[in-house]
Amino acid sequence: MQGMKDSDPKALYTYVLSRLNKYNLSYIQLTEPVWGMWLPGPPHTTSKLNDYRPLLNNPATKVMLTGGYTADIAEEALKTGRGDLIGFGRDFITNPDLVQRIRFGKPIAQYENAAKGYYTPGKEWYSDYPTWEEQESANFLSKL
Repeated sequence: MQGMKDSDPKALYTYVLSRLNKYNLSYIQLTEPVWGMWLPGPPHTTSKLNDYRPLLNNPATKVMLTGGYTADIAEEALKTGRGDLIGFGRDFITNPDLVQRIRFGKPIAQYENAAKGYYTPGKEWYSDYPTWEEQESANFLSKL
């Protein structure tokens, strides 16, 4: 609830989430206050969002966590039950092959140009990032 102010947010969210349990929602998304280079947030393991997970007790409703997750932090969140699935956003922009990079332990390309290029017209800085194989091929050819 971006930009929302409330005098007692914990009471508000506790009420809202308890009400949402009454519906068979596919999932509820909880976003960590981590926005990459713009706003580094608290460690995921100590996030205030962890207080809300126990309130979501409808077995039909999965909990998706988003916001600054790395593969290791995501795996730990799944193993400890803090979430049922993890959403990756910006990393998919700079890594069109993100799933394969995570699966095979390849480095994740950072989004250092995001501040001047995300969500602008055209493909530059949005959909022109190479896959890991394309990067490696370019690096190899540049050495010839």
